[in-house]
Amino acid sequence: MNNPIDKAIKDMLNEALAELENVLNSDVLCYFGPIANGNENMMLQIVEELAQNPTKRNSLQSYSQQTEVVPWLLKGMSTSLGNTIIR
Repeated sequence: MNNPIDKAIKDMLNEALAELENVLNSDVLCYFGPIANGNENMMLQIVEELAQNPTKRNSLQSYSQQTEVVPWLLKGMSTSLGNTIIR
């Protein structure tokens, strides 16, 4: 289920990150969520895929906000936003 508020927030963040990519002349990866349950493998896969992308830039700026791991997350449940990887 896609929450329209979540979509609006993600769209606004993607627009801001696209502008940041242009200013920095760099790809930008932003992550918000806990680093747990294999998320580090998912991040590695995203970076490796980006490295193979023919339109990639020569540098990558990475920004992350680690959140607290809470019990429901460890059980594989999620909230409307859950872990968010943008761009």
